[in-house]
Amino acid sequence: MMHPELLARLRSGGPRSVAVATYAVAGMAWLALFLHDPIEGAVGHAHGGSMTAADPGVFEAVALAGGPLGVLHYLAMWGLMMVAMMYPSSAGAFQWYTEVRAHLRPAEMLTGVAVFVGTYTLVWVAVGVVPLAVDAVVPIGSLAATWGALYFGVAFLAVAAFQLSPVKRRYLGRCRSPSGFLVSHYRPGLPGAVRLGWDFARQDVAACGVLMGLMVVVGSMNLGWMALITAVLTVERLTARGLVWARRFGALSGVAGLGLVGLWLW
Repeated sequence: MMHPELLARLRSGGPRSVAVATYAVAGMAWLALFLHDPIEGAVGHAHGGSMTAADPGVFEAVALAGGPLGVLHYLAMWGLMMVAMMYPSSAGAFQWYTEVRAHLRPAEMLTGVAVFVGTYTLVWVAVGVVPLAVDAVVPIGSLAATWGALYFGVAFLAVAAFQLSPVKRRYLGRCRSPSGFLVSHYRPGLPGAVRLGWDFARQDVAACGVLMGLMVVVGSMNLGWMALITAVLTVERLTARGLVWARRFGALSGVAGLGLVGLWLW
């Protein structure tokens, strides 16, 4: 259990500088994604201008073709995308952790916050290995080109099944009310910051990983889909009726999936 004085300090609130900084960092990440076109030229040259970096599987294929440096570049860009997409709805948790450590010396407090946020971010960066591994076994671009509407339809049906599942409700509930989870998992010191960042990130990946998978299916560098999925994540995590919206998004995804599968069969 957390010490009563610490709980009282959390309830009293305080300056929201870390939350504001989190939103600012997320905004800069979005700006960087809009301004930085990391592989468009290489893709256009390799495919005679017939493909773009936003097409399914292109970003992964170019990264794997580039060897270790290509993989590192992919993971760096994936990390930038995760900052842009996940930080806005995680700002409250980052602020919470700052207030927990507000009684420490400023340097010690900020070091712990940096370790907590950094661990959280690194877990999301590591998730980027998954689409690369999938593409190495079964090229995503080939699946999209071969199966067309069926490829996208099955992906939307998978999202619908997850959005409507008890697993989604359980993990989304923890993400929507992180204070209880963070209080129960909090440990002092830098090892505690690492462990808490890891635990918090695992909850996020469990709640949002399938939606990130959809982003890979439609194209990892497709900024339009990235913005749409970010909006979905933010609404279901931060609004009062977020659990209801999560089910609505699932139902809408199911309708889209059935329509695409029907189109393919027709």
